[in-house]
Amino acid sequence: MDVKYNLEKLKKLYSEFGMGLVLIKIILIIYPYTRHNNKIARRLFNIHNKKIMSILEKEYGNLAEQWNHVMSEKVSGDTVWTFWWQGMEDAPDGVKHCIRNMERFSGVKKVVVITKDNIHDYIEFPEYIYDKVENGTITFTHFSDLVRMKLLYRYGGLWLDGGVFPINWLDDKIFNVYYWSRKVEKHGEANITDSRWCGSLFAAQAGGGGYRVCG
Repeated sequence: MDVKYNLEKLKKLYSEFGMGLVLIKIILIIYPYTRHNNKIARRLFNIHNKKIMSILEKEYGNLAEQWNHVMSEKVSGDTVWTFWWQGMEDAPDGVKHCIRNMERFSGVKKVVVITKDNIHDYIEFPEYIYDKVENGTITFTHFSDLVRMKLLYRYGGLWLDGGVFPINWLDDKIFNVYYWSRKVEKHGEANITDSRWCGSLFAAQAGGGGYRVCG
């Protein structure tokens, strides 16, 4: 257990959401919901998620309402996007195999790997975002969340995490709907998506209202 990392997370959680969520988080760190199929911990995790959603809706619900009705003209993306910040030369062999398979099964779709060397060719962020990535305040994982939202808002297309390994041709249908996401079967895990979508494999039209804040 990384004590320093968890203390920083708890401090940030307290500043944004208060002591109630901190106490729940401490219990989950000590006794995670995955351990021994722990029903009590899973219930706490659900309470944790609902409290965060309640606070976010109170603070930012007006933004969601503002864009809820926006259905821009559909612009089908023709690109498969993925991300490996350090560049392909420094990528692990497993990631290289995954991206080769993306290229193999993408058909006529273009596969673009976003790296620190080419990101400015496609999207921009304020300089302080890049500074936080470089000093570790924003992890590569969290930065890639910003990257995928901005790319799909601007260009549309399909996002695949660098560790996704396609084993069949990508279906053109997913490039021609307003939003598509891989779904997973429910196995009792407590996750905030309730297994309805995932961020590692999803497609969207360019200009989607749901991504406007990020884009």
